[in-house]
Amino acid sequence: MHAFLLGVLVAAPLGPVGATVLRTGITRGFPPALAVGAGAITAAVLAWRRLPPGRTRTLILLALLIGGFILYRWLRDPAAAAIEAVNPAGTGYLG
Repeated sequence: MHAFLLGVLVAAPLGPVGATVLRTGITRGFPPALAVGAGAITAAVLAWRRLPPGRTRTLILLALLIGGFILYRWLRDPAAAAIEAVNPAGTGYLG
């Protein structure tokens, strides 16, 4: 069942919005951002489990989570702005 759905998604035409997505480089922003977000959460969970309770663990967790969030937003925001810059009414593709 999943292979069929994947085949349908791969074979679907891109349309004007899909062409804009590929042209603007949005695909370069979201996958790295998701990887950074997942990596930050994974690092925080590992730090929580491996460090002894106390102030050091708290500061390390805060640094990991805040740093990961900042890096995630730095990678994600240009891609989100490129998506929002597409005017569906102007391209004739409303959904």
